[in-house]
Amino acid sequence: GGEPRWGDVREFPESEQEFLGLQDIKSILAMPIFVGEEWWGFLGFAECVAEREWSAAEVDALKTAAGILGATIHHGRASQALRESEEEYRDLVENINEIIYAVDDKGIITYVSPVVERLGGYSPSEMIGRSFMEFIHPDDLAPLMESFQRRSEERRVGKECRSRWSPYH
Repeated sequence: GGEPRWGDVREFPESEQEFLGLQDIKSILAMPIFVGEEWWGFLGFAECVAEREWSAAEVDALKTAAGILGATIHHGRASQALRESEEEYRDLVENINEIIYAVDDKGIITYVSPVVERLGGYSPSEMIGRSFMEFIHPDDLAPLMESFQRRSEERRVGKECRSRWSPYH
C-alpha cells in the first residue's frame, strides 16, 4: 500500500537485506510515491553508518514530500495530455475541409479556420472582428435568423447556409 517502510536492514527479509547490504545501508526509511493510483517509485532516507530509529517527524516529512512529488508528476502528466488533446483538436479544426468558426454573443466572429481562405477567398484576419452575417448569402439570412430564434435557448446553432462566395447563388 501507500505506507512507509522503515527499520533496521537486519530485520528485513533476506532478499532485501542482500540488496540493501550491497549499498552498506544499515537503516532505511522508504515512502512509496503514487501518481494517481499508480505506484511510481520510492523516496527515502538511508543510514549507512549505524542503525537508527526514525522519528515521527521524519516519517511525516517524507510522507509529505512523497505526496507532493506524486501530485506534481500527476499534474505534469495531466497537463501534457491536455496539450496533446488540444493539439489534436487544433489540427482537426484547421485541416478539416469545412469552414469552422466561432462567434460571440453579438454574432462577431472570434475564430475562423484557415481553410476559409481556400474555400471562401477570405483570410481569417479579414473575417475576425466582423459580424458573421456579412458573410451569409442574402437568400439564407431569413431562414438562418428563424433558426436562431427557434434555438435561442441552445448555445450551438447548426444550420447549413450558402456564403456570398458560394457558386450556387
